[in-house]
Amino acid sequence: DISDAEKIANELEMVKGIRRTLESIISTSNDGILVSDTKGKVKYVNERAAEMLANPSEKLLGKPIGSFIKSNKAELVLRDGLPEITEEIINDKRYVISHLPIKQSKNGAVFITGVVNRIYSDDNVLTEQIFAKLLSLKQQVNYYRSELEKYPSNCSFKDIYSRNHEFIEIKNNAHRVSRSSSTVLLTGESGVGKDMFARSIHASSPRAVYPFVKVNCAAIPETLFESELFGYAPGSFTGALKKGKTGYFEQADKGTIFLDEIGDMPLSIQVKILQVLQDKTFMRVGGSSPKMVDVRIIAATNKNLREAIKMGDFREDLFYRLNVIEFHLPPLRERVEDIIPLAKLFIAKYNKILGSGITGLNGKAGEALKNYNWPGNVRELENAIERAANYVWAGEIGCKHLPTQIMSEPRIVDSNDYRSVLIDTDKEIILKTLKKVKGNKSAAARELKISRSAFYDKLNKYGIT
Repeated sequence: DISDAEKIANELEMVKGIRRTLESIISTSNDGILVSDTKGKVKYVNERAAEMLANPSEKLLGKPIGSFIKSNKAELVLRDGLPEITEEIINDKRYVISHLPIKQSKNGAVFITGVVNRIYSDDNVLTEQIFAKLLSLKQQVNYYRSELEKYPSNCSFKDIYSRNHEFIEIKNNAHRVSRSSSTVLLTGESGVGKDMFARSIHASSPRAVYPFVKVNCAAIPETLFESELFGYAPGSFTGALKKGKTGYFEQADKGTIFLDEIGDMPLSIQVKILQVLQDKTFMRVGGSSPKMVDVRIIAATNKNLREAIKMGDFREDLFYRLNVIEFHLPPLRERVEDIIPLAKLFIAKYNKILGSGITGLNGKAGEALKNYNWPGNVRELENAIERAANYVWAGEIGCKHLPTQIMSEPRIVDSNDYRSVLIDTDKEIILKTLKKVKGNKSAAARELKISRSAFYDKLNKYGIT
């Protein structure tokens, strides 16, 4: 029998042999290759890279890669786990450099251990066709990065921005209840941020280390609903997987399941959701015994569920089970003070994604945004800024860069918004008057033809110091 020590020695020799083979392949490559660690320092360099960078390999080792490659994107790759491509002139020659993440997995988790920085060869080898393909890859990477940033797997309440007092109070209350396991119902128009609230509640809860599973109830065909939510047992029907299938509820065990657009859930499935809420159990399709599950349910809808109950489209008992804690998120047209600050946040976001240099909005564009009614809410505002960012690239966004409907449809001030408009106007008049009289409160009260006591009451009400 071979001893343990001999086994270890044999395995070590095998590893050394594989390493020598890999080093031989890399060293004979026509492309320059540098490997940097998670701190951005060079851990390996082949001779071709040393030749391109006009430095002996021993001088490159251990040095920050950014000191040799000015267009270095290794830090971005380490952060996002996505490849990056840059173009650079090195020693009067044009090169394209790809930065690829080195990924490893452990216990089901994927993590980045470093970056392979590959410098494509000089102009004799780097044809326009290759360059075009690399640029196409870069555009695809940018697209997927933007999609990931739009829909993060997790976010927190600090990512939800508002200056609106009502919205801030809702956010604070949602943060407070996130510590419990109570069911939450989020209502409001499409695009107001229900998805972000659901993710933030999960991220702030003790369940944050467990899965967050989103289910779009409007996107699942009724015939597949039950098997998607609860899974199915092996051999349940023709075409079923031999091992069966795990449903969304099992995937979310110990975590949170987000039932988005629950108003579109079929009545036949609503009764099964009610059972999960009451008994914490469900049955797989074709299964013979119930399964236990520990999940927190967050539901969301843009429909009026009370009206749906009257129409017979939604179960009343399920509604009261879901409506333990309800947060109604106001539409953007009732949060006028948030429109410009949110637009600026989206400008900064797309500057980062697209590599553009937009400085802001000009006056007329800003007024157009404030006067528009925003039926698509925050999502529509973000889409408008993303569209504008693709046209501008540098300088200010103007009216001509905005979607046509924003310029043609004035904002409708409804009865709910009327009071906030009056308050904003009153506050603006007071501030302008104070500026005019250089802060003299008595003079400001006389200018406005109101008593000093009434004027001081307004200052306290609006928080003007």
